[in-house]
Amino acid sequence: MKNLLTFLVLALPALAYSQDMVIDGGSEKVFLGQSATTSSGARPEDWRPSTRDSINFGMTQEDQWLRHKFKVTKEGADGRRIWFYHLDTGNVLEVEFAHFIDGLEIDRQITGTSHPFGARPVTYRNFTFPVQMIAGQHEIVVRLASRSNITVTPTLQEPFNWLIDISSAQLYLGAFFGVLAILAVYNFFVFVMVRERVFAVFTLTILAALGWRLSQSGIASQFLYPLDPELHTPFLRITGAVLVTSILWFTREFLRTWEWSRFLDRWLVIQTMIMFSFTVLPTYEYIPSLSMLFFVSSPLLCLGASIYATMRRVEGSVAFLSAMVFYIGGVLVGIAHAVGILSNSSVATLGNDLSLIALGVVSSVGLASRLAQEKVNKELAETEAHAKSEFLANMSHEIRTPLNAIVGFSDLLKEMSLGDAERGHVKRIQTASKSLLGIINDVLDYSKIEAGKLAIEQEPLALSAVFHNMESMFSERAREANNDLVFVLDDALPKQIKGDALRIAQILTNLISNALKFTKDGKVVVEAKVLTKDKDQHLIELSVADTGIGMTEQQQALLFSPFTQADASTTRKFGGTGLGLAISKQLTEIMGGEIDLESDLGKGSLFSVKLPCLPATAPLPDVKTKLVSDLSGIHALLVEDNATNQILAKTMLKKAGATCEVAADGQEAIRRLDKEKFDIVLMDCQMPVMDGYAATEYIRNKLRLTDLPIVAMTANALQGDRERCLAAGMDDYVTKPIKLNDLSLVVKEWVNMRRKGPKSEVIPAT
Repeated sequence: MKNLLTFLVLALPALAYSQDMVIDGGSEKVFLGQSATTSSGARPEDWRPSTRDSINFGMTQEDQWLRHKFKVTKEGADGRRIWFYHLDTGNVLEVEFAHFIDGLEIDRQITGTSHPFGARPVTYRNFTFPVQMIAGQHEIVVRLASRSNITVTPTLQEPFNWLIDISSAQLYLGAFFGVLAILAVYNFFVFVMVRERVFAVFTLTILAALGWRLSQSGIASQFLYPLDPELHTPFLRITGAVLVTSILWFTREFLRTWEWSRFLDRWLVIQTMIMFSFTVLPTYEYIPSLSMLFFVSSPLLCLGASIYATMRRVEGSVAFLSAMVFYIGGVLVGIAHAVGILSNSSVATLGNDLSLIALGVVSSVGLASRLAQEKVNKELAETEAHAKSEFLANMSHEIRTPLNAIVGFSDLLKEMSLGDAERGHVKRIQTASKSLLGIINDVLDYSKIEAGKLAIEQEPLALSAVFHNMESMFSERAREANNDLVFVLDDALPKQIKGDALRIAQILTNLISNALKFTKDGKVVVEAKVLTKDKDQHLIELSVADTGIGMTEQQQALLFSPFTQADASTTRKFGGTGLGLAISKQLTEIMGGEIDLESDLGKGSLFSVKLPCLPATAPLPDVKTKLVSDLSGIHALLVEDNATNQILAKTMLKKAGATCEVAADGQEAIRRLDKEKFDIVLMDCQMPVMDGYAATEYIRNKLRLTDLPIVAMTANALQGDRERCLAAGMDDYVTKPIKLNDLSLVVKEWVNMRRKGPKSEVIPAT
């Protein structure tokens, strides 16, 4: 039994399972290069012995040959004459098998992935041929044809031994595919639950790995397209290309490269597009070197991205780097095997499979860890947002409470007989208080926008009326700075459009205020014109141009960012919060428009706001001038803890003709309402002992005073404060600082409404 190890262990199964059968093996087995179809068709010098059990021909498009010679000197006594010649591959385009005994051809079979699966002599995913083991000199000649890599480990086995081997292989593949299937299902369900794209991409990656391995192992030929063998090559190519493409895409999604490296992100996108093109272009078949270049460079790019992300301390990058190291290890083993450096097919297969499982498991763990961290971050953000909301509420209340007194008393002083100097002082107090109120409103508006709670109205409005209000508001300020303030309305503008007059005015207010702030002895032009016009929609442009100090490109880049100004000296010299333009930009975008800036340092700036709008056909709502209502005969209960605001509200109500009693907190208000009768209650919300919400609920539910008008008169002005007041049982809501006109109108409206009896619908005054 000399040379036993040199002919691919063909005799070992026979010795183990058929001790009375005698097989004498030869040493010539493998033929490379020339063609041969019979034992006599090849010259002896064309054959050379194989030195390895597993034979790797590398990347080749030429036919490759195997020859096995052995002699059966004694047949099995049990009549076992059929053995199996087995090639442990299911991915060869064509396999031609010829069997000779004593120089006579007794069997010839042609199969392969280019032939229907049902035509195989043994219906198994790999190529297996029955061999008659009768006495005589045997020769097996095998031709292998492929357009890519050819790696085989041929064995000649007794049936029982062959069955054990293929059963072990099936168990291994079942475990491998089971793990990948579990990972795919897990990540898909996570995607369904959290709707994060990265989980969908990773599910695609795992499914592509499954498809590629099904094709490469021969299972796809057996179960997916047994009657259409032409599908094998494109299926193998497409699944391989999709696998690499999805890993590139997954790298981008996992690391979120667009957030921290535009260059790397673009590189990944380009490489992904190139690899995706391989799903439709058969370059792997016809230009294998080019395909191999991209198949090799793509995983290396992913590895480089993960290393760079780890250096940048990107969240989750360490887990992703670990996954890439495993995957790249498998890729390198596969490449070494494909080009013929590594001959053992089982080692290469095991390396590829383990790398895919490691990629799936480590990446899944990394994604789960990141998801958990994002949940923690979300909870922290919600806690922080709640804390910020509480802070803003308290800040608003604490600032508006004294501001209410400043605005209210300055309004009362203005109506008294004052000298010119005193009147000027009052005017300056009013200007300062309006400026402070504007700052508070900016902060609150930004908070609403950031929380996504700012509602945009779609009501008929006239731009001419908006411009008229802007002119009244800023004309005096323009004169003080010696500026010409010009308003221009395009004749093509519709008389009225649908939109939010308050928010459009807010945008213009910010832009005009900025223009006047940074312009002196110059000109500010405010213009509205139609850019495009059709029956359904107009695109209008609101622009504010000034001849002020202008800005550099660096200053322009930061201008629309919140809490920033052109430079630090801007705040010291001109004041402001740095929120006005950020709010204007966000309001514009919420309304579906865009805002642009052109500026030259020392020459001025041009802000343009483009807004889509619909022409309005409904008549504009009547705008009634708010006058101080006569409140004679009305007896009011003021529930207010601040002594200064008590005096202010009593003075305002007395000026309008009403009488007023004061309760310092909610409990005192309940005691007085239980004994006295009032026409209306003006309720502060934030008070010691008992706040306005609890007091209102007690008045409605315990005292049963359901028809008594209760109006919130509060410094709470955040999103949701109005709804909270109405939910507690209050009828209306006005915010501090309070004007005498507004207060008198609200009191008169609600007292008259309740005296006349309940209505089917009540629309609270604002």
